[in-house]
Amino acid sequence: MNNLFKHLDKYVVTQRILIGVMPLATLFARINLHLGGLVSGIILSAAGLSILAIAARQLGPALTPTIKPAHEGQMVTSGLYGIVRHPMYGGAILFSMGWSILWGSVLAMLLTLLLGLLFVIKLKMEEKLLCETYPGYAGYQARVTKKIIPYIY
Repeated sequence: MNNLFKHLDKYVVTQRILIGVMPLATLFARINLHLGGLVSGIILSAAGLSILAIAARQLGPALTPTIKPAHEGQMVTSGLYGIVRHPMYGGAILFSMGWSILWGSVLAMLLTLLLGLLFVIKLKMEEKLLCETYPGYAGYQARVTKKIIPYIY
C-alpha cells in the first residue's frame, strides 16, 4: 500500500480534489445572478478552457500533471509561454472563476482562491525542478517575469 502512495504527487492530488469538488460546491452558497453575471461566467470559463487547450498543445510531450518535468519534454518558451511561465495555471483559475460566477456559487469561488494559492505554492517547487532540468530556465525566468497572470503576477 505504501508503494501506491509513494508515486502520488501531493500537489496533483490536492489540485484534483479541489477541481473535483468544484461542481458539488455549486449546489451550496448560491447567489442569484442577472444576465450580465451569467454571460461573464460563460466568457471567463470559455477563455480559461481556451487557454488550457492552447497551452497544453504548445507543451506537447512536455505536458505532465506532476511538478517533475517530462523526460522527453523540451523547454517551451514561445506562444503563451512567452507571455507567462505557467499559462495552464492561469487558464485553470480563469475557468474556475467563470464556473463559480456562472453558478453564482460563493463556495466555488472560495475553492478557486484555494486552487490559485495551491498553484502559487506548487510553481515554486516546479520552477526549482525546471531550473535543475533545463540549463536555460533561469534565463527564461529573467525574460518572462510573470508566472501566471500577464502584467500582474
